[in-house]
Amino acid sequence: MYSLSKYPFLALRLITLFVIYTTCRIIFFVYNIEFFPNTDIDALGYMLFGGMRFDLTAILYTNGLYLLAVAIPFPFRLEYTKYYQWFWNLYYLVINTIAIAVNFIDTIYYQYTLHRSTFMVISEFENESNVGGIIFSGLFDFWPLTLAFLLVMGLFVFLFRLIKLAPSNMGSVAFYSIYLLLVIPLLYFSIIGIRGGFGSHTRPIAMNNAGEYVTRASQMSIVLNTPFTLIRTIKKKAFTRYSFFETESELKQVFDPEHPKRFTQEAQLDTNVVILIMESFGAEVSGFLNKELDNGTYEGLVPFLDTLMADSLTFEYGFAHGRKSIDAIPAIVSGIPSMIVPYVISNYGTNKINGLGSILDSQGYYTAFFHGAPNGSMGFNSIMNLAGFRSYFGMSEFKQAGLYNENSYDGTWGIWDDEFMQYMASTINELPQPFATTFFSLSSHHPNVIPEQFENKFKEGDTIGNYTFQYADYALKHFFEVASKMPWYDNTLFVIVADHATTNYHSEYKSDFGRYRIPIVFYKPDGSLRKLSQTVAQQSDIFPTVLDILNIDEEYFSYGNSLIDSDSPKFAVTYVNNNYQLVMGDWVMQY
Repeated sequence: MYSLSKYPFLALRLITLFVIYTTCRIIFFVYNIEFFPNTDIDALGYMLFGGMRFDLTAILYTNGLYLLAVAIPFPFRLEYTKYYQWFWNLYYLVINTIAIAVNFIDTIYYQYTLHRSTFMVISEFENESNVGGIIFSGLFDFWPLTLAFLLVMGLFVFLFRLIKLAPSNMGSVAFYSIYLLLVIPLLYFSIIGIRGGFGSHTRPIAMNNAGEYVTRASQMSIVLNTPFTLIRTIKKKAFTRYSFFETESELKQVFDPEHPKRFTQEAQLDTNVVILIMESFGAEVSGFLNKELDNGTYEGLVPFLDTLMADSLTFEYGFAHGRKSIDAIPAIVSGIPSMIVPYVISNYGTNKINGLGSILDSQGYYTAFFHGAPNGSMGFNSIMNLAGFRSYFGMSEFKQAGLYNENSYDGTWGIWDDEFMQYMASTINELPQPFATTFFSLSSHHPNVIPEQFENKFKEGDTIGNYTFQYADYALKHFFEVASKMPWYDNTLFVIVADHATTNYHSEYKSDFGRYRIPIVFYKPDGSLRKLSQTVAQQSDIFPTVLDILNIDEEYFSYGNSLIDSDSPKFAVTYVNNNYQLVMGDWVMQY
């Protein structure tokens, strides 16, 4: 143990934190290395150097009070007063343990979102009743990172105990005079560190400043750290209004989300609508969409969905707007994509929207939403209510139906897909027609478990979540088997789409283009929609397309376009690592 005076002591405390943050960054890179191809050692070294700029800001934010407590020459000196010393040492350990922990949690979560978490993640999970259970489960499921976390914490505690604050030999006058004066430059340089620079021309450091140290946008997540991105986005507005066009009419010549009435034929108001949103079903799980993968030998993980797609209007190039479930719902049912942050937790999230539910409700449809999680999970009940879906069927309703037992719950998210989809089929059968329902699955998700009775039922595979995709596909097949025997089946439009893609295995799906590809499928039992289309499609196109298939002549607002209208533009927009990505025709552009 080494005894040091105030400022050498503080300097080593800061150096300790730089070492820990850099170690966390290296672990983040190694664990997610497949997402950063062609990143050589020189580029990584430069990113580690650039990351220290963001580390300094995060360290000063979280340890500012500790620095002042040590630096200010109080009469009850830190090096002499036992309880004062105990309190601030505990503060230092706790606040930095939290910072280390969120870096490790985000190392895992990055694979699902492809960006460092912002403060919006708090809003996303505020209605989740089992966050503690999910984190506890993750400690075992991602045990290598748990072990790495413990080793880093051991290093942190070791470096913490290595030094202590030594008493000063100066007299009182010199002690107070010198250290009070030294507080001034400490505060000044701390402010500079928090801002990320000095001068009136310098804006406070932000996430996009990480672009200075990278050659590709995806690498910005290596440069950043999660405490920084969380703190920097507290109470931040997600959207900035820009005016690139002088007049509204000029803008509408380029793009207009307001869709006018245009039909003359009679609406098909006797056609039911069932939208099935399959958790994490990226296009990679499908053999039908990847006939050339693995030299033409790839079978995929969803044989039933593949069979269904062959008899449907299927879009080979379908895209999700984001990488989280909360990104998908507004896009699918209201035509509003996720940009920067999910729409529902943005500063516009309380706006009135005319979703698919509200339009079909005005046409006499009975509208309902089905999701097997605890009611209120992820705020889906609020989202679907805003979109006009009047009834909500979740875990509470499943229990009220007398179907719940200890084997019905997957232990993390909610009711197993197969059991809940069977409940949904029987419930739909009791609804008045015409109806429009939306279902959101949950079993094909981390922690990637399946019911005991399905163990050894599915084929081996290398893809993460291999068994859960096959189980969810089985649940989908069982639902269609039961639904096909019900009187409403033949007169129903089914839409099958994923909320987002997930961790990818094949190199073809490790690009920003491939990571957002999903199935988008429109199925009618009479086969009238059968076609494999190479038209670019996105989640926000589903809402307008359903209205077009039903010939519903209503004005509506949507950033998507009808996929069966040959005159409407076809493109897909996603938000990738703080950049906008546009897929249109044969082109991909990032801005």
